[in-house]
Amino acid sequence: MQLLKSACLELTLAALAIAAYVWRSQAALAREYVTARVESGAVAPTVTASGTLNPVTTVRVGSYRQSLLLAFAQLADGLQALDHDTSLVGVQHKELDAARSTQDPTQQSFEARQSDFQRVIEAQRQC
Repeated sequence: MQLLKSACLELTLAALAIAAYVWRSQAALAREYVTARVESGAVAPTVTASGTLNPVTTVRVGSYRQSLLLAFAQLADGLQALDHDTSLVGVQHKELDAARSTQDPTQQSFEARQSDFQRVIEAQRQC
């Protein structure tokens, strides 16, 4: 019986402690909010706080712009190099055609002399 009274007393004290905690929490929350009547007027350009503001997100617009400009400059350089290479290929084709046109008579002359040389060698073998 004594144990039952002790348990009831402990439960009552625990319930009172919980109720006191909840009541104090609600009272503290009620004191945080201050209301005032709305008035219209000029906005004061003063700041009464001090400290440092830190951004949540930092975006570098200049670096994005710079990377685009760099990409376009590299594209322009590549196109100029391609144009230069195309003109070099045209010059090389002209040089190749010129070399072939001088090769034909030289080749024909060589072949004619080669055939004369081979006749001399064959004549010497027969002797």
